[in-house]
Amino acid sequence: MIIVQRTFTYLLLTLLIWPTVAYTARTGIGSWYSQEVCEMWTRRDHTDCPTASGKDLRDLEAAGTYFAASWQAPLGSRLRVCHMEEPDRCVVVTILDRGPARRLGRVIDLCKACFSLLAHPDEGIVPVTIERLE
Repeated sequence: MIIVQRTFTYLLLTLLIWPTVAYTARTGIGSWYSQEVCEMWTRRDHTDCPTASGKDLRDLEAAGTYFAASWQAPLGSRLRVCHMEEPDRCVVVTILDRGPARRLGRVIDLCKACFSLLAHPDEGIVPVTIERLE
């Protein structure tokens, strides 16, 4: 019972407190995701794909919202994401979801519209610098 309580406490602290720690500039690999990717993950067509913020991915894409997924930045925070090799190519996004695949070494998942401002979606990944806006 004690092990379960400690594990639960650790998970709760990790999920609630760790993402709100001061988010400084970061560099790494960014990728993109969309409703198409969500349908591929769920193996169902036309399913709802809610984000961690509770908003549906399909609605966000239809509205033309610039959003992204990050494990480190708090939900609702705004970040400036720039192409590392072409610093004049930047986009401002709002964090509305959790992700990306950390095991692949990625630091942020951008919506397809944002990614296309930095690089062609066929590239799949792009080196980025990320800065939190206040």
